[in-house]
Amino acid sequence: MGKFFIIFSLFITIVLSGCNSNSAYPDEIERAYNYVSPVSQETIKDWKKANVEKFTPTGKLEVKDEKKDRYINIEGLKTLKVTFKTTDDAELGPINVYIDEVSKKILGIGIRK
Repeated sequence: MGKFFIIFSLFITIVLSGCNSNSAYPDEIERAYNYVSPVSQETIKDWKKANVEKFTPTGKLEVKDEKKDRYINIEGLKTLKVTFKTTDDAELGPINVYIDEVSKKILGIGIRK
C-alpha cells in the first residue's frame, strides 16, 4: 500500500506541474505583454496563457526593438521566447517577444508575416 501511495503521489505531482508550464515565467509574460503596442494588445487572446520557451536562434533572426525603433540580430543569444496567440494568427502569425535569458532585458518583437 505504501509503495502505491508514493507512486500515485509522484504521478499526480508530475501531472499537475505539467498543467501550467508557464508558472515559472509570470513576470516575463506580463513584461512582454506590456512591451507590445496597445493596438496589438487588443488582438491578443488571453495574454496570461502565453507560451514561454527557451530559444537560441542558430541563424540570423532579426527582431524589432520597439523602444529604439530599430532591428537587431539575436543570432546565438539565449532567449526566452514569449508567444501570444492573436485574432490575426491566420494572416500574420502569433506575436513573439524575445527576452534575454540572462539579463531579462526585452530584446524585441519578431517580425510577423
